[in-house]
Amino acid sequence: MLVAAEMVRVAGTSGAILWYDFFVDNPANRDARGVREGEIKQLFPRCHVSAERITLAPPLARCLAGLSWSLCHGLAAVRMLGTHCLALIRPCVEKSAWEPRADSRAWPAAVRSLPSLQ
Repeated sequence: MLVAAEMVRVAGTSGAILWYDFFVDNPANRDARGVREGEIKQLFPRCHVSAERITLAPPLARCLAGLSWSLCHGLAAVRMLGTHCLALIRPCVEKSAWEPRADSRAWPAAVRSLPSLQ
């Protein structure tokens, strides 16, 4: 939990954290435990988490890649066969931080392009 808090602190209000990890447990290795989206949200409670299951199960990909890359690509789109999670974690900004100031043109372009929280 302390590492997650430090990651959020370093990311600041305009940064983001990119998370890529196992989604499912590895049956061949008890020490490789999957991290589900709910666990990521618990680690980053004051952040917006967008997560997707990606990456075709590596044992399956290794078997099929020699036969057909197209087949691997197609199977990677099947959510049930995805074994990893890719998440974008963005710190939430309180509404008061988004209230317009007299000279909003001085804000960095990245901040001006973010959607309003109203």
